[in-house]
Amino acid sequence: MSSYFSLLKDANNTSKKLGASGVSLPESELAPLLTDEKMEALASLLVERYGPPAPSKLAHKCLAIHYELLEDVEKIIGVKPIFTIGHMNIHGEEYWRITEDQLLEMSRSPSFQSKRHLHAWLSLPSSEIIDFTFPASYVVETKYSGEIGVAITKHHSELQGMSYHPVALGEEVLYRTGLAAVTIGA
Repeated sequence: MSSYFSLLKDANNTSKKLGASGVSLPESELAPLLTDEKMEALASLLVERYGPPAPSKLAHKCLAIHYELLEDVEKIIGVKPIFTIGHMNIHGEEYWRITEDQLLEMSRSPSFQSKRHLHAWLSLPSSEIIDFTFPASYVVETKYSGEIGVAITKHHSELQGMSYHPVALGEEVLYRTGLAAVTIGA
């Protein structure tokens, strides 16, 4: 079992502590699901839904965009992706850090949480990551001017200089923490 898959299981337990039902995870990590064809289809989906990738359209919209694309991604991959909330580490620096304790506090007092520092992406039960918003958010956050790509579509072990840290799983967490108001206006 990979370290990322273990983190997914821990994050699923956090979701249950938040009062959510959690997600259905297999007993062990699945074989890789992303193929070149599927990754091209994911990039096309992003352009189809939001136009040519631009930081102004995608940056800091991780909750809404990943929530909106869940069903479309499932059609492309053939497996339900896992809505994932957590944070990232990039070259030793943490970005958008959120902890289990912070989410638990949010669940006790769910209200409009627009300024919470956190990140959302889609995980697959194969420990592959689909992140449509990180590249744009990173460019805006750091004023980075180099090439960064449109989306992250990789197995966690293929990431270089960066890592994802899931803290909670499933769309139900959005409602339990008040983040649904930011994501879908609920």
